[in-house]
Amino acid sequence: MFVVDDLLLWLPGKALVWVFKELYNHVMAEWRDPNTIRQQLLELQLLYEMDEMSLEEYELRETQLLMRLRQAAEVEYSAAEGGEDDSD
Repeated sequence: MFVVDDLLLWLPGKALVWVFKELYNHVMAEWRDPNTIRQQLLELQLLYEMDEMSLEEYELRETQLLMRLRQAAEVEYSAAEGGEDDSD
């Protein structure tokens, strides 16, 4: 009886933790995806050219996106560099 009670209390918590980990991994993968960031830069430029935002806001958001793109490239480079070490 206690084993069943323990399972009923423990499994939903573990499943919830798993769901949040998967959600986090998915969000971080999209956050670091260079293609997604480039698409956001294009959308940003379009909004600015259509006078949907001010120059200050455009420059601020562009700087943030370029920083993310640089970080994504660094992560990709370090992952590729680490992958080469494993193949030796």
